[in-house]
Amino acid sequence: MREHGKALHAQFKQLADAEDSDDLAHLADALTAAAANHDAQANVYDQLVTAEPSLSDEHRNQAEKQRANACEARKFVVLVTSKATSAGTRKS
Repeated sequence: MREHGKALHAQFKQLADAEDSDDLAHLADALTAAAANHDAQANVYDQLVTAEPSLSDEHRNQAEKQRANACEARKFVVLVTSKATSAGTRKS
């Protein structure tokens, strides 16, 4: 999961300045995948709460951070999708 997250981050950095609709669509795909990765990480932390009770507070905090990251990625997808639609309209 960590390696997948690093790969998605690298892809995001490469596409961060995207302007045309195709690149923006790829960016939205990368952000959607990143959100799913954050959700998966949150689920692992949730499982660790019961597996490692002595660290349960830390695991809950990490799970919440991952959920917040997923939420932010999904909000960004909405913005990128909107920008892609605008870029596609300008091309036509």
